[in-house]
Amino acid sequence: MDRALDLDALAEALGAQRGLPTPEDLQRLLADAEVQLFLRRTEISQELLDTAWYLHAIASVDRAHEMYTVARQRQAFAVSAHIFDLALQESRWSRAERLALGFAAGIGYRRGDRDPNATAILRRLGADISVDTPVLDHLETLALEAGLGLLGYETRVLFGWLGTWRRQLTNITRLAELTDLTTTAFGTTHSVVLGAEDLLYFLFRFNAGC
Repeated sequence: MDRALDLDALAEALGAQRGLPTPEDLQRLLADAEVQLFLRRTEISQELLDTAWYLHAIASVDRAHEMYTVARQRQAFAVSAHIFDLALQESRWSRAERLALGFAAGIGYRRGDRDPNATAILRRLGADISVDTPVLDHLETLALEAGLGLLGYETRVLFGWLGTWRRQLTNITRLAELTDLTTTAFGTTHSVVLGAEDLLYFLFRFNAGC
């Protein structure tokens, strides 16, 4: 049986939390969603999406390791990522919504020890990454794009993306006659881009043994 539908794995992810589907119900909802999406007949139910966001949240909270076992966190991330992945097969989402779902799926797959799936998410959403347009035209999603790219870890491509965005944001800083963008609407996004680039350099050098 597919790991995403394994009843023991679903039970471990859900724990004993009230207000959520039982493991058996979640298994049925997932199986039905996979079949219906394959047949292009339905949308992911809101109950299934709500469950995914809950599992993603409990695995992501500060000090989660003090509240949940590592195994439960890993399963919660993996199950939530699978649901977000299924949701991405629908056509109803806006570009920003696809990027948000993809980012959540990427986190879940990485933290759930399903690294190849995170890379697959990035490749599927590659057309939603804006590199050839000015950052001002997609500033509201730029942090998601940088995060999704980092989670996908397509190193060579991502270095190019981050470098392009950094240069554009630097030009905006100069045009505004500022030393940095910290106190502007661009500040947080600029920090995400710079942080992602720094982390990518660190990971690249670490993996290369430098």
